[in-house]
Amino acid sequence: MMIREADIARETNVDKTGLALSVTDSGDVNSLAQYLIFETSNNFRREDTKAPLELRIKKLAREIADRKKAVVLIRDGDKIIGSTTVSDLLPDSKEAWADGTLVDPSYRGRGIGLQLALAQEKIARSAGRESIATIVAVDNMPSIALRLKAGYILNGINRWKSEAGYKFRKDLTASSGEAAVNWVDKVLTGGIGIIEKIDQQNTQKEILVPADDPDVVNKIIAKGYRGVYLLMPENFRNEKEQPINKNCIVFVKD
Repeated sequence: MMIREADIARETNVDKTGLALSVTDSGDVNSLAQYLIFETSNNFRREDTKAPLELRIKKLAREIADRKKAVVLIRDGDKIIGSTTVSDLLPDSKEAWADGTLVDPSYRGRGIGLQLALAQEKIARSAGRESIATIVAVDNMPSIALRLKAGYILNGINRWKSEAGYKFRKDLTASSGEAAVNWVDKVLTGGIGIIEKIDQQNTQKEILVPADDPDVVNKIIAKGYRGVYLLMPENFRNEKEQPINKNCIVFVKD
């Protein structure tokens, strides 16, 4: 199934705050240039980041025209304040790839990242993809929280050189019938606690794992757990006693 022109080129939505979300047309050279500059200015690096801007624009325009990639932008007036991309959109792929989700620091905390993630999903569904995946650096807590909030599961570790990233995946064919769990309440009532290490005898179906320890996370995943939520100390800022003193990922298994 090919993605439709209307889905990847001219759709624009303006929310009640005046911010406009759009999917960029391959012929809109000005927007493509602004987008690439926005990425670079926010320290997002791609393989061709150091190439001349004109060549990067031509390459990106060709990928969009060939329906291989879509670029989503959110603007406040003429200013780009958020961007993201979706790739692997051709018929030979069952899974779309989401990356480069960036939000201007002065606009964070307003749900813009979630809007971008939902736009990625919509494009992937329109292209007939069955799932969408991404990788987030293990120290990028805002993006980890975003993907889990958007319904992704943490299901693997990706390592390159001295760095590590968490693999996230969302099944786009699954129904959304599961009731939301209040993990803050579960922690406060003692229903779930932190596990620094896990042995083979562990039978708990819900555990908390330090988010900054990919080695422990990898062992947890190998035992059949999947990450579903990120809890932070600030989730408990109104409590007299803090039940956690570090960012932790909720892992569950059936």
